[in-house]
Amino acid sequence: MDIRDMWFRTMATVAIALLLYLIVIAVVAPALGPWLLNALQGRLGRIGAAIVTMLILALPPILFATGAFTLLDSHRRAARRGDDETRCRRCGHILRGLTEPRCPECGERI
Repeated sequence: MDIRDMWFRTMATVAIALLLYLIVIAVVAPALGPWLLNALQGRLGRIGAAIVTMLILALPPILFATGAFTLLDSHRRAARRGDDETRCRRCGHILRGLTEPRCPECGERI
């Protein structure tokens, strides 16, 4: 599978998952937010409860997106490791077996 295909599939999965999370939060947050604030307010104070509530509601999509980008980066690195060929800086043509110091595809001097 091409790295672009992996990128597209991973980004589509991230977008769909984040959209579903936002829909769930839009439905649940109006009831969960005030309840959580009241439950934490006695222990953490008003500002502490607000911060913890925001972290609980905002942390899952941040962690999910970070994990997805880490996965994409590992795919990209793995794809690069498999390509040990020397390539032209301009066009990317493989420069194996050249008889003169020019790219046969674009003419770039090597």
